[in-house]
Amino acid sequence: MAIYVELEDVDSYSHVAISDGLHWKSKLGKGQDIAHDSLDLLEGDQADEYGIVAIILRKAIQ
Repeated sequence: MAIYVELEDVDSYSHVAISDGLHWKSKLGKGQDIAHDSLDLLEGDQADEYGIVAIILRKAIQ
C-alpha cells in the first residue's frame, strides 16, 4: 500500500494505491478504478495528481 500526501501539507493524506504484486491499483473518484505500473504516474500538483508518495507499507512474507 502506498500513501500519497499533499505537496502543500504533508500531514494531509490525499490518496492510497494498493499493489497486487504486479501492478498498483487506484480508485479515482466514483466508479473509476485504474491499474498503473508506477507510483509516480499519480504524483504531482495538477488537478488529476495526488501529491507525493510518503509511505509504502507491505506485509511480511511468512
